[in-house]
Amino acid sequence: MDNIRSPSDTPLRHALALALERINALEQKTQELTTKLYLLTLANPLKTTEIRGTLFDSLEKQGGVYLETNFNPIQLEQLRSTQRDAPLVELRRKVIRSLYSQGINKNAIARLLNKCYKTIDYNLAMSCPLRKAKTKQFVLRRDALDKKIAKRRQAVIV
Repeated sequence: MDNIRSPSDTPLRHALALALERINALEQKTQELTTKLYLLTLANPLKTTEIRGTLFDSLEKQGGVYLETNFNPIQLEQLRSTQRDAPLVELRRKVIRSLYSQGINKNAIARLLNKCYKTIDYNLAMSCPLRKAKTKQFVLRRDALDKKIAKRRQAVIV
């Protein structure tokens, strides 16, 4: 007679199942966030671990961790691709500037993004953290860009 269930049991069971489902979802999300937080702490330039002393990761490895924590695999594939549409180029330029501002050198950034170091140098020059980039190529490209912007302004005014 203990197995006989009353009709009022059903809503309670559904509520309990829903609560358990939500708890499982929260535990999974907590685990994901904990992993992401751990990866972000790894991205710090100086890491002290072990009792015997200080352990330094290479800046290139830290740059890789930075990319993996901020972009999903599809976005990373696009960053490393040869596509040249305007939003992707602008995103790539911001990523390069961000990595460079964190102290990662141009050659390491080139290896992380599968680009030529000259591409990295050019993007840094165009985003202006490098003031010393007065090479002939940079000056010609910057002048061409300035002319293109001036033409667009004239077209808008007319």
